[in-house]
Amino acid sequence: MDLDTWLPRYDVRERHRVFVRASAARAWQAILAMDLEEVPLVKALVRAREWVVGANAVERRGEGSFFEKMAGMGWGPLWREDGRGAVMGAVTKPWEANVVFVPLAPERFATFSEDGWVVIVWGIEVAEREGGCEVATETRTWETDEETRKRFRRYWAWIWPGVKLIRWALLSEVRRRAESEADLGKGRGMSGG
Repeated sequence: MDLDTWLPRYDVRERHRVFVRASAARAWQAILAMDLEEVPLVKALVRAREWVVGANAVERRGEGSFFEKMAGMGWGPLWREDGRGAVMGAVTKPWEANVVFVPLAPERFATFSEDGWVVIVWGIEVAEREGGCEVATETRTWETDEETRKRFRRYWAWIWPGVKLIRWALLSEVRRRAESEADLGKGRGMSGG
């Protein structure tokens, strides 16, 4: 997963990883089955942000795989190789109470420069390791002009702990699901690991 293809320049970079005692294929299935709206910590953080900024409650974004749900929120698919990883991205003004994510075509990410926007790409990847696999996420942001950069920095200063907690919760949930016989057991046709 090389985010340089879509966002070679960036102002913020967050990378997190977790070791999972299961195969990469099993971890990928756990990612596909993920519903962040059902993870209690993520739900609490989203509700807290809504309360602090006076946002409307976020409505459920439909059914389907994790990536389909993210696309329903406005994240555009940039790259995906099943079993290995995916990258999604959008432009946004995250400080707005009711934040909107606007997808861009993959070829527009490297050159998008319209003032007033934050360009965000994030990816998740799975790699086999001895005794299991590693699941990693990376998020990058780039602000298109100096005023937007200043505004985003003020926003980021108070939101980044929540962003880190969401990444931690996502990776913990992937690990829990991938390592759990109950969630992704052999009886459901998943390969063991």
